[in-house]
Amino acid sequence: MNDDPAFARRVLDNGAKGLVLKEMADSDLPAAVRDASHGRRYVSPMLAAKLDGGKVDKDKLTPREREVLRLIALGHTSVEVALKLGLSPRTIETHRARIHRKLGLETRAELVRYALQHKLLQL
Repeated sequence: MNDDPAFARRVLDNGAKGLVLKEMADSDLPAAVRDASHGRRYVSPMLAAKLDGGKVDKDKLTPREREVLRLIALGHTSVEVALKLGLSPRTIETHRARIHRKLGLETRAELVRYALQHKLLQL
């Protein structure tokens, strides 16, 4: 799949269940297949951002993911987040991977910037 928003919009309007960018296939394809098999639409986060005019919707995150993102942005490690939330570090790593995928962000710095821009650090 290419990342042309006009092409993506036409494909989605004509009933496609999912769009995965070639360069993101390794990370996005499992989620795309899972969503499509449950009747949900999946669009690679980087392409979704282009379709939305460059904005990423924080409502894509679940309340738990927003809380994990907030704690990560505050500088907590996965182990510390796990202790605070009563979860396993592995569960936190799963949440973190989903947050990265949904938002199309790669680094901790990008997560912090996103959290600041979307006012997730305020109580």
